[in-house]
Amino acid sequence: MNEDQNNAVNELIKELMVMQKKVHNDIVNNESFDVGALEDIRDHLGDMIDNMQFHKERGNPKRVAYELVNHLKWVMENYS
Repeated sequence: MNEDQNNAVNELIKELMVMQKKVHNDIVNNESFDVGALEDIRDHLGDMIDNMQFHKERGNPKRVAYELVNHLKWVMENYS
């Protein structure tokens, strides 16, 4: 991946992180989510963070972005 592509992926990751934070803040502040749903989301988020760290350590920013997108899709499909 060249420098421009790497910069573009890093910008995408930043934007996805902002989106992820907004979604999770909304979930935490929304009383309609029961404890079971919150625990499920927490567990999925933990898996995503582990996967992101794994791919970041290996210099694979595209996969880091994929993990973020995949998690956001999962939340939307299961809890929106």
